Amino acid sequence: MATTYATSANTDGKSTATFTFGDTEFNDVNNGTCTLTDYLGQSVTLTIKNDYGASSAGEFNAGGSAAACAANFIAEVNRTGGDGFGDSGGIVATNPSGGVIVLTAGIPTPSANTTIVFAASFESSLESGYSTAFTGGAAGNENGATVLHGGNVDSSKTVTNSKTLRGNLDASAVYGSKVTAITGTKHKPGVQTSKGSGALAYQPAASDPQFLMRGYSSKINNVASTALQIAGADAAGRGDRGGVVKTHKYNITSIAYNTGFATKGGTAGDVSNFVKSDGSTAASDEALETSRSVPGELVFHIGAKVPTQADYSTKTGG
Repeated sequence: MATTYATSANTDGKSTATFTFGDTEFNDVNNGTCTLTDYLGQSVTLTIKNDYGASSAGEFNAGGSAAACAANFIAEVNRTGGDGFGDSGGIVATNPSGGVIVLTAGIPTPSANTTIVFAASFESSLESGYSTAFTGGAAGNENGATVLHGGNVDSSKTVTNSKTLRGNLDASAVYGSKVTAITGTKHKPGVQTSKGSGALAYQPAASDPQFLMRGYSSKINNVASTALQIAGADAAGRGDRGGVVKTHKYNITSIAYNTGFATKGGTAGDVSNFVKSDGSTAASDEALETSRSVPGELVFHIGAKVPTQADYSTKTGG
């Protein structure tokens, strides 16, 4: 699976040059030369011979017609063995019809846009409108492409990158499905965190698992919170509920039977503390203000007038 992009008027990005041997003009030139240079800088010089004496490397006979002249020229350009471009494929010559010559660079590259050098009146054998340089050369795919799980990248510049299927995932290296927050409308429900902020469906780290267990979690939706801790609340920390307060005592000495009025003693209205069951030791409400050492209190009555008070066992462990 790859994506390619056209980068020039030529669909393959190869540079080209054209010229045509005239119907009679080819007979007017002898020993004229044409030098072609490919994208590697290799040059081949071709010499037209009108005396039918072509025998050396790079020489070709004009022949008896424009078509024959074109065929002889093409054979010399494409010759192998060092006389032409046949070994390197740097330039390929073709003959669409008659005396027409089409020269095409071997690969798509701007380096193939080279100049054609005519000398000794070679141009006199050609019809007007001939090319004096190769044009249109461009990299076949300048923008490159990516092949998924495609193995080695080829050397023709059509592919610039090869990635595994896993390597094509987001750089964050996430795995599995991912839930993202969206804003709802009257036609479509939305998705958000339970707190309205923080990360949605995040992946906790091994060192900070953040399971939602009362008395354990320090975060909700990856946002610090005490709401799920023991005695937790939306407000920071547990509110002060106060301890046992002092009270006023009333020493009643008598009550009038006809009016119901009470007669108070001399210490009536004095402030006194709540006391424990011994009647003298000041009491503290550890049932209200619990701690790990006294997590609660129990008051019970077994076969005695005075109730018995005992503390729950001390909490141990982490």
